[in-house]
Amino acid sequence: MYERIIKIIAEFLQHMQIGGQPSGDKLQELERRGFTVVEISTALSWIAERIEAGNLIIRSQTSETSFKHRILNDIEKEVFSPEAWGLLVEYQELGILKQEHIEQIIDRGTLMNLYQADIHALSLLIIAIMFHQPESNHSMYRLLLQADERIH
Repeated sequence: MYERIIKIIAEFLQHMQIGGQPSGDKLQELERRGFTVVEISTALSWIAERIEAGNLIIRSQTSETSFKHRILNDIEKEVFSPEAWGLLVEYQELGILKQEHIEQIIDRGTLMNLYQADIHALSLLIIAIMFHQPESNHSMYRLLLQADERIH
């Protein structure tokens, strides 16, 4: 379920970068594609919480990036597949992950002795970082909405 929430978050942030706003049409499109109301609401809650706290800034795609991308050493290059590393870079550029989160994920992957971890394995590490952040005002249990709850 969390992997699906991350996909929704990334899609909304990409949509917002090109000037789009969360709309009923966008929500209905996600529902038609098989995402549940709970997953969509949880993703929107995560985005809103980070924007409100000042931890997430939506940049337009035309603005220059100020990110300094991490160069992996030879040992770290073996931890993630190229696709997984590309996803990490994409999530950093979207603002989903901060540089310290990238470092934590690299450290965890290295300590776990991962070899060419794919996107699924990487997603598990990202989930551990994203949904267990101390700056979150919500407990993990409250972040997940009940089936009949919606964010309006």
